[in-house]
Amino acid sequence: EEPSSPTNSFVVKDIIEKPKSNAPSNLAVVGRYVLSSKIFKYLKNLKPSVGGEVQLTDAIKLMLYDENVVGYLYEGKKFDCGSRHGYVNAIQYLAQEILNDWVWWGNFQMKFALLFLRLLPPEISHAIALNFLNFLYQLNLLGFLFSNHDNGESLDFKGLTFKNRLGIAAGLDKNGDFIDCLGALGFGFIEVGTTTPLAQPGNSKPRVFRFPSQGAIVNRLGFNNKGVDYLVDKIKFRSFKGILGVNIGANKESEGQKRIDDYIECFLKVTPYADYIAVNISSPNTPNLRKLHLEENFLPLFEALHFARMEWKYTNPIFIKLSPDENEETISVILTAVKKFDFDGV
Repeated sequence: EEPSSPTNSFVVKDIIEKPKSNAPSNLAVVGRYVLSSKIFKYLKNLKPSVGGEVQLTDAIKLMLYDENVVGYLYEGKKFDCGSRHGYVNAIQYLAQEILNDWVWWGNFQMKFALLFLRLLPPEISHAIALNFLNFLYQLNLLGFLFSNHDNGESLDFKGLTFKNRLGIAAGLDKNGDFIDCLGALGFGFIEVGTTTPLAQPGNSKPRVFRFPSQGAIVNRLGFNNKGVDYLVDKIKFRSFKGILGVNIGANKESEGQKRIDDYIECFLKVTPYADYIAVNISSPNTPNLRKLHLEENFLPLFEALHFARMEWKYTNPIFIKLSPDENEETISVILTAVKKFDFDGV
């Protein structure tokens, strides 16, 4: 039972209350608790910060100041806000109490969400998860659920500075729809694509398969994407300040010189916006694409890319995405060509 408090103090339950079925509409539900309108008034007017700690602390600080509070009580503990030490302790303690409950509730909700998503087909789960992530980003709520404390060391590679070594591979965000929300999670780089000149649906469904016992997923998507023009419209207006790579490919129906032209078209359209370009000649899910591992096929492509790079003065890195299934002789021949045409790696 809370001890009585003087008139110029408040009890912590004035700020954190256990939810009631008849709770008034001016209470904001947060985790297992509700924030009273008194603190919420200050909280909602502050800009979000990483993790939410500073924002919540600042809201409490403003409230203590405006309400002329000299102390508060919590579970028998009394904090004297009249002294600097007690004032700081009051703010930090109260903020931590609220944050602890947010974290607990956030973890519970995450486990429940993952259970729900795993009941759905994999490709639908993928779309729901990314769109919900973007929804949280648009509401400036990502910092509360996924605190981003970047402790990774930066990496300088091929003239690019990566803020850390952890990134998003091509295939997760094929069309550049989720660059900013993924970037807000703290990744050092994001590679979008694979993109092709024209939009294409990819392979027929189902084409993503779960193997729960192995913790694995296999996809046979087949370069499904909305086309390079759609992608360019997305990446040129991005807010993400990290390294952005673009993975380029050819349309399913293209063969011979038309296939080479597809790569060049994508290359020229993304060069103004790509920090690096990955040339994808390895997808096993696109008919005949791996024939580009044959010397008579990849040499004309590499030569065309080399001349396009020289003509348009693209100085950022170009990487070649290879199949891991080729024999050592084939890989050796390709690597010789990569060096000959001054590409930057595989």
